[in-house]
Amino acid sequence: MVVNPKSRKRQVYLQFISFFGILFCMDKNTLKKRRGRLGMTQADLAVELGVASNTVSRYETGSLPIPAHMNLVLEALEKRHIEDLQKTISVSK
Repeated sequence: MVVNPKSRKRQVYLQFISFFGILFCMDKNTLKKRRGRLGMTQADLAVELGVASNTVSRYETGSLPIPAHMNLVLEALEKRHIEDLQKTISVSK
């Protein structure tokens, strides 16, 4: 029997994650909506996360589980976005 190396790698990854109890608390639609509200492309978010843009795509299609820390990352990005908007408003006055 020949095992597809990609599917084996994914299986090992998912076993690793479940072994260490990392929780996945955000669904794909929430991630996509929050990214959109930030005005970010998948590539933009990937840069912020330090991952490939296809990884963000896989999160949003549900083919890769979204790590629990994603919520914290998005909160930080949203806070920075609000601060940038406030600076822009205060400069334009």
